[in-house]
Amino acid sequence: MITDNDYKIAEDLEGLLYRMALDDPDKAIMAETVARMRENLKKAPRSYQPLNDEEKENNYFLAECDNCGWWGSSGLLDGGGAIADTGDHFDCTCPVCGKVDPDEKSVIKNDHPTHNYRS
Repeated sequence: MITDNDYKIAEDLEGLLYRMALDDPDKAIMAETVARMRENLKKAPRSYQPLNDEEKENNYFLAECDNCGWWGSSGLLDGGGAIADTGDHFDCTCPVCGKVDPDEKSVIKNDHPTHNYRS
């Protein structure tokens, strides 16, 4: 089980690698990898679970990546932020593999396919 202390150690390691990157550019790649791992550690316990009531109230849906098999609340997707003042938004991506625009997960209820958007 990952603890808060483990997460803090990973955060410290990321910082150390970024400082080392001033002398060795390869360390920056390692630091970015640790940063992605830390983000995935935050999302992992909330992945592969049905939507809770708060997520439903906030209009999240179950997203599913057909590339790596991850599924979870659309609130866990990366990206999706506003692009300056254009009124447009960045594409959402899978938090595990980075595939653009994961689909809405179809679920079976009473032997009928449906989408889990507020169900």
